Amino acid sequence: MQVSESNQLKRVEILLRCEKQNHDNCSVMTHALMKNFKNILEANTTRTTINGNDYCVAGTALINENDIKKFKKDLKNVKSVNNVGVKNLELYISK
Repeated sequence: MQVSESNQLKRVEILLRCEKQNHDNCSVMTHALMKNFKNILEANTTRTTINGNDYCVAGTALINENDIKKFKKDLKNVKSVNNVGVKNLELYISK
């Protein structure tokens, strides 16, 4: 299957911080990502700081270029089984 140039697949690196106060176990968010998004290849807990922002979950996805805005909106609204949401979100998109 050939992908048209206007709808190229992009590799998207995901960094998010959940709404929890204590980030010792944010696996509920990795499970929420894997359950709710079929195009996420992996999701892991992390303790990453970039540009002064702390993140507790990192992931990778393959997204059609035309769907990235919707994907980001959907990521911002995802909730875990115990109703934990996303506080901060960053996407890094391949060229």
